[in-house]
Amino acid sequence: MAGTVRASSAGGWPRLGAVLSDGDVIGAVEPRVAPATKVDLESRLATARSEVTAATASVVAARAAFERAKELNAHGKIVADRAVEEATE
Repeated sequence: MAGTVRASSAGGWPRLGAVLSDGDVIGAVEPRVAPATKVDLESRLATARSEVTAATASVVAARAAFERAKELNAHGKIVADRAVEEATE
């Protein structure tokens, strides 16, 4: 993989003999990609982020509908038990 190795922003490269803990990040490889590939990857990332946002909003709405149905059901069966069961699916 072509790219550049960069030290972490936390303080550079460790000194010889330094003790490191599990999970310490000491650097990263920044891959070198063609401009067209970079544009494609950025576009795909933007699409994925918007899909996550839409899915999160859908979960929030479904959870609110379920809680509302559950509350109404608990107060005198205003909502049928079946509607509450369907909201959990």
